[in-house]
Amino acid sequence: MKAIIMAGGKGTRLRPLTCSRPKPMMPIMGKPVMQYSLELLKNSGIKDIGITLQYLPDSIIDYFGDGSEFGVNLKYFIEASPLGTAGSVKNAEDFLDETFIVISGDAITDVNLIEALKYHKDKKAVATLILKEVSAPLEYGVVVTDKEGKITGFLEKPNWREVFSDKVNTGIYVLEPEIFKFYPMTSRRCNTPPSKGGDNSDTSLDNSSKLGGSTKSHQVRFIDDKDKSFDFSNDLFPILMEKNVSMYGYNSNFYWCDIGNINQFMQCNYDVLMGRVNVNIKGEEYKKGIWIGNNCTLSPNVNIKPPVYIGDNSNVYDGVEIGPYTVIGKNNIISSGSTIKKSIIFNNSYIGENTEIRASLICDKVQLENGVSMFEEAVIGDESIIGERSIIKPKVKIWPNKSIGNGEVIRENLIWNRKIERSFFSSKGIRGNINVNITPEFVLKLSSAYGSILNSNSKIIISCSDEGSAQMLKFSLATGLISMGIQVYDLNKSTLEATRIITVSRGFSGAVHIYVDKDNNERAVIVFIDKDGLDISKNMKRKIESNFVREDFRRVKMDNFKSIVTMEDCTKHYIKNILDKLNREKIINNKYKIVFITKNRIIKWQLINMFNEIKVDTVVMKDSSDLGELSEEVKKSHASLGIWISDEADNYVLIDEKGKIMENSFKDVLKALIILNTFKFKTLAVAVDVTHSVEKIANMYNAKFIITKIDHRNIVSEYIKNEKDKNEKEILVSYLSTIDSVSMLSLILNLMAEFNMTLSGLTETAPQYHNKVMKVKCPWEMKGKVMRNIIENGDFNYLDLIEGVRISFPKCWVIILPDLDEPLCSVQAEGEDEEYVEKILKKISLNIQKILY
Repeated sequence: MKAIIMAGGKGTRLRPLTCSRPKPMMPIMGKPVMQYSLELLKNSGIKDIGITLQYLPDSIIDYFGDGSEFGVNLKYFIEASPLGTAGSVKNAEDFLDETFIVISGDAITDVNLIEALKYHKDKKAVATLILKEVSAPLEYGVVVTDKEGKITGFLEKPNWREVFSDKVNTGIYVLEPEIFKFYPMTSRRCNTPPSKGGDNSDTSLDNSSKLGGSTKSHQVRFIDDKDKSFDFSNDLFPILMEKNVSMYGYNSNFYWCDIGNINQFMQCNYDVLMGRVNVNIKGEEYKKGIWIGNNCTLSPNVNIKPPVYIGDNSNVYDGVEIGPYTVIGKNNIISSGSTIKKSIIFNNSYIGENTEIRASLICDKVQLENGVSMFEEAVIGDESIIGERSIIKPKVKIWPNKSIGNGEVIRENLIWNRKIERSFFSSKGIRGNINVNITPEFVLKLSSAYGSILNSNSKIIISCSDEGSAQMLKFSLATGLISMGIQVYDLNKSTLEATRIITVSRGFSGAVHIYVDKDNNERAVIVFIDKDGLDISKNMKRKIESNFVREDFRRVKMDNFKSIVTMEDCTKHYIKNILDKLNREKIINNKYKIVFITKNRIIKWQLINMFNEIKVDTVVMKDSSDLGELSEEVKKSHASLGIWISDEADNYVLIDEKGKIMENSFKDVLKALIILNTFKFKTLAVAVDVTHSVEKIANMYNAKFIITKIDHRNIVSEYIKNEKDKNEKEILVSYLSTIDSVSMLSLILNLMAEFNMTLSGLTETAPQYHNKVMKVKCPWEMKGKVMRNIIENGDFNYLDLIEGVRISFPKCWVIILPDLDEPLCSVQAEGEDEEYVEKILKKISLNIQKILY
């Protein structure tokens, strides 16, 4: 007994699911749908099986091989072009030399084939069609039989007026080889390959092709109408009826579901979960209605409501709720706080924190960032990325390889374009989840793209934060650069801001620093730094992206590869660079005591070693972001100040000796005082959003005051243009010292010592303003409209368009800045009257909302 599985369909109605996989490879509960047909045949004692292929045949051959893994013998028959259901079976005519079963590779059934075969033999039929009673037969071929079961009529996909039976053709047949003589054509087997100018042959692959032997190629030509498609229902069966050939319908109570469209595919998954079909589910039923695959990791407080299936090697984290009728394939990550109900997730996907998935379908290698919401019948194709807080509306289908930005609302199908074409550089570098979209392979390709742009004699520093994952990515970074012939200097573990200063002070061509952002779901961040210690320019970013996409990398000969140089003395050099700017004697005489909090062990080491040199007593608090605890400890220990420092030393919060938390705007005042007093600049260049207090300080020092764009490069450029008595390196190192929290802390102590003042005393010397910020949601595509409307319709005294829109009101100023990374606008207001500032802030925010809605 033999069988033939028809597996050549494209599954057009299933797109985008079938854009990169043939319909028979659609996964159901951890297995391709065709595997269920294979198992049914094997369990019925049928082991010699042919498979007809046409669309994406290699994926099927690669998975099933010669069939030995599944306990059967497989032979493949590939069609060069679609031959139709009956034509594809005739293509295997030489193989089908005895009674055989035809079954679909894209349907699930538990029909009793042994009983059907017995029925066929008892009726002495040439063809037996296995029929199924359905309530709505409009999408099927309706079959009429007499009381003996003999078939008397067919009608493909009738309308309701044409429905004359509820029995439909399942596409499962028991046939005799005799049927081939009723085809309106003949065939011949060619033992020699066709000439180069001849027709393409249809190809049969036997087991030797999968096992590494030579492929046996047979050409099957249809002499008459060779290009015509020939179907069972439309063509062959009507001929058999006309010729009065013995043809019967076998009907019994069994499950059958053809996954013809997405709804049917999802229903088929639900039916298997509910036990409505007698098939073998891959995995262990560790609780009733809950199947778990091998090597899965589930947090103890995951809430699973059956029926649910979770495939091999999947990880489900704290607080996840998996509702009924959910199927999760293998190698998936479901992050904390997410809820998934009545949905299907294929394989190798990442689901971010607090996502909401309802009755949706997610294909292979999809990445949903935090806070994404998907609703009924939404589908996301393979290898797509959906940004944070984006919403996929019901019935929306996103084709493979699409990228959606943060905060997007997708209301219509996304087929051709990539939707959002923003740079993969954010304002803080390239960010992504480790081993999800920031992988060693990605970093290798990225650094190769960067290295291929650099001059071959460039000297580049690489550094990373303390985590093992950051170090792993740094090694990939080094490999990519070395492969481009670049000399690499390994700074080992460092902070971003220390790497900036070392790059300039030691005269390197640039640097790349990788760190793990613990405050943002432990994402990897990759920052590219130029010779000035600043983030690389927009033009350089575009070049890297272009090279990355085109993979336009130069090839370097073996003798041009350079060894990595390990830098061991740079931390000492970094600390010395800071100490050299200080009046050590005055600091020592003041016997300062500080309390600090930082998670970063590198920063702790830097601070303790630096303060040992200048006799500053230190109290190191446990890792915490609770500023209240820090404030209490400052008062309790009678410290000179307290400070919280971010992991990369790019941000800090100050507490004065009285335990008061300093406003962010006061950091601008300190920075201005250090630039003018400690570094002796004659110019004060500040960003457009800086507090008005700094202009008053510039006036106190008779310094030239310049307002410029927010980017550090613009500020540094103004200093280089105006500070003619200082060299460029001195200017750069001085400025970088004011954006490095470790360096800035020592400079603040130095300032206190120079003025012989406490931190609260320094605060009182600066003019006092109330500075408040509000974030307003604003879709990306509306940001331009918002800014235009504010400019055109505003009622204000003065308008400045250096960056964003800065507006002067009678008693305050306001700046509206579109966010670079999020669908937001930042509205910042400052003035002497706190109540007036809040009033104007709310007024502007309300105006923005009116423009939007």
